[in-house]
Amino acid sequence: MSMQRRQNVSNGTNTLARVGLMALAVFLVTSPAARSADLPAGAAASKSKTKPTASTGIQKTAGTAPHRAANPAARTPARGATKKGHAVQPSSSSQEVALLKQQLASQQALLAAQQQQISKLMISMEEQKRLLERSIQTFQAAAPATGSSTPATLQLPSLGQVASLQPIVPPGPMLDTTLANAVPASVSQSVPPGQVAQPGEPQSYVQRVDQLSKAVENLSVGIAGFHFSGDFRVRSDNIWRSADADGAAEQNLRGRYRARFNIDRNLGDQISVHFQLGSGNFDNPLTDDTDFGGSATRGPIFLSEAWMNYHPNSTVNLQAGKMYDVFQDGTRFLWDEDVRFDGAQESVGTSPGDNPLGITRIDFRAGQYVLTNPNIQVLPSLKQCTPAPPQTITTLPTTITTPSTLPAACAYLAAGYSPGENVRASDMFDQGFFIKGRIKPGWSQYFYSNYVAFRNPNQIALASTSSGLPVLVNNILGVTLAATLPGTGNATTIPGGGIYTASHFDVAHLAYRLTYDGGKFRGESFPVFLDVQGSRNVGTSFLRNAWMATVNAGDIQKAGDVRFQYAYGEKDANSMISQYTDDQFGTNTGVNVRTHAIRFDVGLTRYLQWQNIFYIQNPISGNDPARHFYVPVPLGVNTQYRAQSSLFVSF
Repeated sequence: MSMQRRQNVSNGTNTLARVGLMALAVFLVTSPAARSADLPAGAAASKSKTKPTASTGIQKTAGTAPHRAANPAARTPARGATKKGHAVQPSSSSQEVALLKQQLASQQALLAAQQQQISKLMISMEEQKRLLERSIQTFQAAAPATGSSTPATLQLPSLGQVASLQPIVPPGPMLDTTLANAVPASVSQSVPPGQVAQPGEPQSYVQRVDQLSKAVENLSVGIAGFHFSGDFRVRSDNIWRSADADGAAEQNLRGRYRARFNIDRNLGDQISVHFQLGSGNFDNPLTDDTDFGGSATRGPIFLSEAWMNYHPNSTVNLQAGKMYDVFQDGTRFLWDEDVRFDGAQESVGTSPGDNPLGITRIDFRAGQYVLTNPNIQVLPSLKQCTPAPPQTITTLPTTITTPSTLPAACAYLAAGYSPGENVRASDMFDQGFFIKGRIKPGWSQYFYSNYVAFRNPNQIALASTSSGLPVLVNNILGVTLAATLPGTGNATTIPGGGIYTASHFDVAHLAYRLTYDGGKFRGESFPVFLDVQGSRNVGTSFLRNAWMATVNAGDIQKAGDVRFQYAYGEKDANSMISQYTDDQFGTNTGVNVRTHAIRFDVGLTRYLQWQNIFYIQNPISGNDPARHFYVPVPLGVNTQYRAQSSLFVSF
């Protein structure tokens, strides 16, 4: 009897132990409070918000978990358990406990993996913080004691290539506020050992790392509000032409380089300044290239650009200094891409908003540029500018008298001036309008028209002669050039003379571009545009027109991008000033040329391009003495070819 009682007690004890063990395990797995108690501080709150799924990594909220895990109290008493504590099947209890242990192990493994990922992110954030702190210390040491904030300015859209005018690092107190906002407090504190960060935070950490990276990059390129940029190009430039009865052979296979460094600074929110230092030659304003050679001598550096810009609002933009023409568009048509003018320019525009024509911007622009500064009030008399007759020696001994040197200003007589006349400066005035708009999604266009008027243009021709160079160029530079300025090509009244055949240069110019930027090539953006330009010199009556059409496909923004371009154009000998138009579209002559230009570029990296251009050039007109018409490269000269291959780096 006692033996049977002890056996029953033992069986009951075993049954109660099994039931208790099962209940404890179920409670540990299914109860959010129990799981939170087992986790380190800070993890319990996150577990109630998100649950990463181990197999897919997709985040689930607690509300989407299975019903059995979310609400254990509502489960039915299955799996062998009875309401009154009847015995539970041993096999069912073992399977339940094994399943629960497996789930616990899976949860622990998942938490460990998340902890490892978060630890890596925290290490990365600490490295970013240390780098940022060093940059702040360097900046504060170099910054002035007082400063003013320089918010981004509203900059008028420009047709030309200009350096960025946006400030990079706001000076003074604004810097501390900006950086403090960029560095969250949670990032600056490391996670204590053993603590599990919230599973929902890795994505926000990545975003903060990106923000800090951008802030550090801005600090690296800007010091006290100055922004630095530039580019470097090394080029193979080859020209060849066979000889014939009308022209000599041409062959020049050379290497060239160009270096440019830009400095920009915003002074408050309405004034900005820009400077550019660049390579080049004293005697060629049409290129910044320097040829390989010179027996290892050093190349010079010039102040290529210098201007001040005043932009009180998005409507008015005023600029003065040495700069691009106000309608420079980089198409190699009216202006060479490297020519800069001294003077001032203004722009007044507006963005009209929604309208039936789709116009997004209208600008009225004007530029006034000084080309020469003779500073001659009255030219010498004809007698003063007449050389003394040569002496004839018939008997000895005699006195040999050296004739006096003619006044330098007498050179202006070769440009059509009269003795005793006042010589005024040569100037250029450019004015017109620019309209930009969108046709439909992916399609845009712009149209502009300008009128370029030259005053005293013969001084430009005179500056390219040996007699005019000393009075028009050398005294301005303060140095003596060994050769005349290149870029000639217009018709003159005598071969190589200082008087243009065209009595005036008043050039009316139209330009239109249609762009489709919704194209794709190998899954990447592939914009396409068609550009058409035409001009007429209304200051003369013959050989006065020019036109050019360009088709472009692609753009270089990163590695693997490509660009294809074809252009064809014709420029008559009296159509525009040769000394200022492109010197590559018409090699050895800026006008009196018809040219095919084929271009292919490849992006090697984000900052490096491989550029290739091939030109086929032929003259249009020959000499005509009856019209006092003489050109440097006349009709009949053989076809000239030019091939350029360049590596271009920008930073």
